[in-house]
Amino acid sequence: MSVDTAIITTPSEFQYAVPIWELSQIAGNGLEWVVDSVYNGALAASSRTRKSPVDAWGNVKIPMIERYENDGASDSDRWYDSGMDDDDLAKYASLVGVPMAGVQSGATTIDYEMHLQTSYIQLNCTSTNSTGKMGYGQLPSDAVNSTGYGGLIWWSKDQMKARFDQRPETLTPLNFTYMSESYISNSRVLACMMTTSYVEVGVLCTVNSTCRATKLRRSQLPQLPAAFTQMDVNSDRDDADNKFQVWKIFVEAFAANLGVQKISSAGAKNILDRYLKDPSLPIEWTTTTLNTSWPSDADFSHRFAQLLNTYMDSINNLFTISNGVTNKTSYLQEQNQTFVPTQLASKSSRDGFWATYNFTGPFAKSRMWSSSGLAHTHIEVITAHKPWSITLATVSLALILFSLIPPLIRHFLTKGPDVAMNFSSLATRHNAHVPIPSTGSFLEAAERFRLLKDLRLRLGDGEGKGEAGSLVIGALGGGREIGRLGRGRVYE
Repeated sequence: MSVDTAIITTPSEFQYAVPIWELSQIAGNGLEWVVDSVYNGALAASSRTRKSPVDAWGNVKIPMIERYENDGASDSDRWYDSGMDDDDLAKYASLVGVPMAGVQSGATTIDYEMHLQTSYIQLNCTSTNSTGKMGYGQLPSDAVNSTGYGGLIWWSKDQMKARFDQRPETLTPLNFTYMSESYISNSRVLACMMTTSYVEVGVLCTVNSTCRATKLRRSQLPQLPAAFTQMDVNSDRDDADNKFQVWKIFVEAFAANLGVQKISSAGAKNILDRYLKDPSLPIEWTTTTLNTSWPSDADFSHRFAQLLNTYMDSINNLFTISNGVTNKTSYLQEQNQTFVPTQLASKSSRDGFWATYNFTGPFAKSRMWSSSGLAHTHIEVITAHKPWSITLATVSLALILFSLIPPLIRHFLTKGPDVAMNFSSLATRHNAHVPIPSTGSFLEAAERFRLLKDLRLRLGDGEGKGEAGSLVIGALGGGREIGRLGRGRVYE
């Protein structure tokens, strides 16, 4: 036998955070600095942590499904295997994960398995021919921009106004332009299209290990068109300058408003550009030129979306990322799970279609959904190995059968009492039925025993012809007949 582990599976309930789609509650309320702290902490984590399936606080990261749709084939239910050992920074949509509740922290005997639904921003950026020192005066007349240290993002005011009055199903991907090192010559300019991806993710938390996303597919829940993004929700039709108010705090997350005078003529490389060029580089402040070429448009699109999702997730789950899911940091959403808000408001058509949806929630709290999953409890059991179990069963059966033989013999074959005969002394001494001298012997017991080795004795009937028999011990062939015992005969 040996000590093994058995698994008992039971249903379990989990809660997880979903995007709240209400970014304006952060900007202008003094929480930008809290968001920056979470964002900077995720970006400044070690390379090993950034590649890990969980973030620095233990939240599960979500892979980008576009990577698997381009590189692999799904199963019949459209699931893609994200790999148990594939720890790769490039696979994740964000540097921070999804906060969850229902998993015992540090559990040493329980595996957890569940599904969660979420969404993230997807970018498709292409390089443009625009180069040179680009300032405000060179931007299009309808451009609205947000400028940070060494970088600038601008978008079209007219496009945002037009989007506000369109129904979601008629929208095209949202456009913006990113310009690196905006005060330095030879800047990199990329035109980007923004969409939203909705995914369902299978999560496994194993004993003495971290949780990780093991599979994913496109979400099967009702959802808005991909072209409808969080930026469309957080807009004000009559205030185009604040359409992308989240951009400002995003591009200023590092070294906000240091100003032109802080940038040397040699060209200071900001941390944002440093990450976009090579995420494996350590995050550090430097005024020396980074001798690394710009990545391909595909790599840039993924890395920029990764940083943008990190910032959006930091806003959506401001306090649950680092503090966990509690009543003070989160609230449980209605059980009818859909990515299309169900509460409608009475709005006129000129107010925009997005305004008919209620995206808002409690201030700075994470919105939670429930998920039914499984808890696999590992328990120690004593296991009997098969060969030894068969041997034990065979021997036990043989012993049981042999133990039944004596009762059968006693019942069917025995005709007299059992007698323990010490014929070397008692059974043969002064016995008229044994032909040896009655005077005894002065021999030692051992010598007497050897002399009697050929003497055959029987417990039998000494009065074979009488009505009652006589039980005696006598010698066979000694002259006086000693009969066998008979069943039913009376003896004395």
